Amino acid sequence: MAYTLTTATTAVRNVLNEATASFWSDTQIQSWIKDGCVDLSGKGMVYLNNESITLAATTLYYTSTEEAWIANAARIFSAYYDDGSNGYNGVLKIDPSQIGHMPQATAGAPEYFALSGKRVYVWPLTSAAIVAAGGTLNFEVAEITDDIANLEFEYQHLVINYAIAYALARDKHFQDANMFFSVYRTGLEFERKDKVERERGSYAEFKTR
Repeated sequence: MAYTLTTATTAVRNVLNEATASFWSDTQIQSWIKDGCVDLSGKGMVYLNNESITLAATTLYYTSTEEAWIANAARIFSAYYDDGSNGYNGVLKIDPSQIGHMPQATAGAPEYFALSGKRVYVWPLTSAAIVAAGGTLNFEVAEITDDIANLEFEYQHLVINYAIAYALARDKHFQDANMFFSVYRTGLEFERKDKVERERGSYAEFKTR
């Protein structure tokens, strides 16, 4: 059964053997749960969403001012361009330093993208004709969240372990705290390795296929 913030708090209390608030307040436990969600989603890349950008003419990069999801983007795994009439093309990942040095420089449909510094760069610049056609750039994005309900059930137990570790450390049960944090870190490192190793769509990789 998937956890909410309330049921996750109960799960932490069950391990601590404190059914109602005494030494640990609900506010403290829920703060650790939220911190765990941020840590896991930011480092483990486990909160995946499909997002998009509505393209604007001659715009080099987009921020959360244009698309709110960019503020929470940890990594973009892949992208494709939809021309608005059932025409689709994959868009390749580059480093921002490569902008202006790619084979395509004439304004038109997007062929490359980069995520850096909470900005999504798009190259070449989008032409007015592409904007008029209603084209969009679509992404598979790993995002950062502090809401345990946003995480799939198979990842939520890691956040529970994170919160238990911090609760035990507050009570100076450092050996037990280290054990729970070690379990959390092992799970985090596995998920990060799994997500990073499966990354695809970079320009360098595409050239060697």
